[in-house]
Amino acid sequence: MQRKATGRSATAAKRALKDALEAETRTPGTETLKRTTTITALCERWIEQHEARPQTIATYQRMIGSVITPAIGGLTIAETRTSNLETFLGDIESTTYRKWCRAILRGAFQAAVIDGALTVNPARETTAGQRQHRTITALTVEQVQLLRQNIVEWRSDQQYGPARGADLLEAVDVILGTGVRLGECLALRWNHDIDLAARMITVNGTIVRSGNRYIRQPCGKTDGSIRTIPLPQFTVDALIRQRQRGLEEISELVFPDLNGNVRDPGNLRRSLRAARGSVEVDFRTLRRTVATLAADSASVQDASRLLGHSRLSTTEQHYTAKPPVTPDLSVHFEVFATPIRAQSVPETQKKTQVAEA
Repeated sequence: MQRKATGRSATAAKRALKDALEAETRTPGTETLKRTTTITALCERWIEQHEARPQTIATYQRMIGSVITPAIGGLTIAETRTSNLETFLGDIESTTYRKWCRAILRGAFQAAVIDGALTVNPARETTAGQRQHRTITALTVEQVQLLRQNIVEWRSDQQYGPARGADLLEAVDVILGTGVRLGECLALRWNHDIDLAARMITVNGTIVRSGNRYIRQPCGKTDGSIRTIPLPQFTVDALIRQRQRGLEEISELVFPDLNGNVRDPGNLRRSLRAARGSVEVDFRTLRRTVATLAADSASVQDASRLLGHSRLSTTEQHYTAKPPVTPDLSVHFEVFATPIRAQSVPETQKKTQVAEA
């Protein structure tokens, strides 16, 4: 028998048809959810069965506990309408939080459909959390040079107390020379990931939140995250300056916290906001800047490999096999390293732990 389904678009109609077929083919007697089940219970059950990377599961658990449960967690499955969920998503100020909550609700309610508690997924047609098209911002070479100079001046202005942003410029230069994510940068280790003689770094981990602290995770964000990247000279110089601080005595990490543990990325983000001056930038902007220059100087595919993406965007979006070593694009990033005032490491700071702003 032929089956039909409708939706707001061709993609939505296909999703509706797929959902209906899955509901029809479920095994009788496997219904474990009831129409009186609350949204909180539904989401918690779904997250227990959902397969994803540890950092994704941790993020979803935070969204369920801090955003979904306080607002609509007490509603039952039977009481939930698409309009309820649309209003809830529309009231969330953070675009990122809306996206996460919509993903959770769509997955959880689809589980209710498959279990037989519902016949239609009320979250499927919500729109408030859908991805919005936005302009990608990248810095010019002149802005990058100004940013690096501003960081040096901001760091030098500290006259009393512990040094602020002691390794902010070094972290920025590592990202500018490689395009790594901030979490990947903070997960780098001297003995395992850094080869200054060969001018290479190997990215094979990231940091994730575990409870009230961060830990190093030995796998990346995507299937393409593990990669080896050739370094431009200014990034090699940044790593040499970082090594001269003597932090290897307390940690194997290149950029540890005060106690030699995995660093909270929020500390570096705050330091960058304080030091950037007139340049509107965050660490994601730095990564986009590297991607833009790589794509313009080489190709979008090379930029994708460099950044550790699994797919290219828009018309070039497709899965590609990644080589063990990315194309050597380091020569193109040397333009970021127009000379700035030399900064020597004072003897009193060479073996001083990293201080935050």
